[in-house]
Amino acid sequence: MSSEIETKEDSQANNKPQNYREEQTGHPAADTQDISNAGWLTLSNDEKILWWGHPSIVPHFPIIGLGIIMMLFGIGATVSFYSDYGLWPLTLVVFGLVLTVFEYMKVISTFYVITDDKIVRKIGIIRRDAIGIRYENIEHSRALQNIAERLVGFGDIEISTAGTSSSEAYLDNIREPRNVAELINQNKDDAFNAMRYRD
Repeated sequence: MSSEIETKEDSQANNKPQNYREEQTGHPAADTQDISNAGWLTLSNDEKILWWGHPSIVPHFPIIGLGIIMMLFGIGATVSFYSDYGLWPLTLVVFGLVLTVFEYMKVISTFYVITDDKIVRKIGIIRRDAIGIRYENIEHSRALQNIAERLVGFGDIEISTAGTSSSEAYLDNIREPRNVAELINQNKDDAFNAMRYRD
C-alpha cells in the first residue's frame, strides 16, 4: 500500500519531499481515499485532498476525565453502599458514560479538509454542517498557539477572508497548526498566481 499522497508541481519546485503533506497528517493514502467518499464532502473531478484531520482531543481531557471519574465513583458507590442505596449510584455511571462518549464524538465528528481548491470544515454529530472557503477568498492564514498548546502540539488556524476587516479562528485545536497554516498559504498563493495568469 502506498504511503505517499500526491503533491502539486509547485511543491516539487520548492524542494519539498514527495511525502511532505502526508508527514504533516499521519494519514496514509488509503485514508485520503476514504475521506473523499464522505457524503458531506463535495469535490470536483480533478480536485485533490492535500490534508485532513480531526481536532486534537487534548482540550477535551477535562470533561472526558470528569466523565470517567463519575463512572468510577458510581461503580464504587454501588458496590460499597448497595444495601443502603441499591442501584441508584449507577445513575452516575450512566451520566459519566454519556458525557465521555458525547465529548469524544464531538472530536471524531469534526473534520478539517484542505484540498488544492478550498478548505472545508465539517462539524456536528447528528446534523452535518460542512462549510468551505475557496483560496481566492482568503487573504492570509496564521497559526495561534499559547505556551501550553505549543508543549502538546496543537493550536488554532486564524484565517482572514477577503472583504472582512477581522479574522476568524476557522480551524480550532488542530495538530501541527504551523505546518497546516503554511500549506494553506502556499495554496492561496498558487490560486492567486493562477488567477493572474488567466487575467
